[in-house]
Amino acid sequence: MDSKELKRYLRNNPNKIALILESIGCHNLKVVKDKRVQAARPGGDNPTSVQVLLTDDILTSIIHTVSDFNGRDIYDLIGYFIGSDFKSSFTYICDLLGISCDFKPIKKEKSYSYEFLNNFLGYKQYNNDYSPSYISKKELIGFIYKPHRLFLEEDISIESQIKFQIMYDIKDSRICFPIRDENGNIVSVKGRTVIENYKELGIPKYIYYYPFENRHYLYGLYENYFDILSKGDVIVFEAEKSVQKADSYGINNCVSIGTKSITDEQLLKLLELKVDIVLAFDKNVSLEEIERQAKKFDKLANVYAIYDNLNLLDEKDAPIDKGYDTFMKLYRNKIII
Repeated sequence: MDSKELKRYLRNNPNKIALILESIGCHNLKVVKDKRVQAARPGGDNPTSVQVLLTDDILTSIIHTVSDFNGRDIYDLIGYFIGSDFKSSFTYICDLLGISCDFKPIKKEKSYSYEFLNNFLGYKQYNNDYSPSYISKKELIGFIYKPHRLFLEEDISIESQIKFQIMYDIKDSRICFPIRDENGNIVSVKGRTVIENYKELGIPKYIYYYPFENRHYLYGLYENYFDILSKGDVIVFEAEKSVQKADSYGINNCVSIGTKSITDEQLLKLLELKVDIVLAFDKNVSLEEIERQAKKFDKLANVYAIYDNLNLLDEKDAPIDKGYDTFMKLYRNKIII
């Protein structure tokens, strides 16, 4: 069996992938049918840190909690953990599974996307010196981690509230949720007041408890990262609540940008996903405004827009606000920009 045949065999037998990961010290193993095999890395406690995707022929592999893994496939992944080259990783797997090896050196193809992104970083003068302040668990001790009735009434399910760690601030009467970076670090907490006459009282509807630079973040990227890769497209909403609501309907490949304008930093993060982009802005955003945002991708990704030609939404609605059926009608009728 050569290296390509072994990959096909593993893709059809994901339990074998789990066995391989376990042999190198990974734990908390889980096979997500037709999507991925996931695990915590050796010595780590994040159960989704290591991912081997079952959605492509090369078994794309990711270590979500380290910055020095530059590999692509399962052989690179094994090599990273056992400190070996391709041949040793290949023979390691064969020996473990009792499969005869037919070693043929393979030439890795250069990734156009990777080369482009390097150029893009220089072209856009992306600020790599940005150093966010992370929020510790101790700083969140005053919040109650519990789903809230108001969000349930807005079709954000208990399961999704748990996933996005919906909290409640008793002192300030706000429903809150953490804002995370792509590695899961909390950079701020956003709170929505539940006081009905907040306008008359001069109380802001939304506040951030900790200052941060929103332009660097895509809300939901950490929670939905692997579903985005598996689906092959990312739905870009304006508001965080749209991501939470979509998740409640089983639509898990979503992020939000916090406004209706994509920043250079957010653009780069979207391009790094190497998936199709679906812009899902609110009803009151014109097609011309959407097209301006799409042009930022400069034909470096397929860009679609959910635009309400069917007049299914109210003036200030997000595409998800009228429920699953309406959203899917809009999604199926999305237009390419």
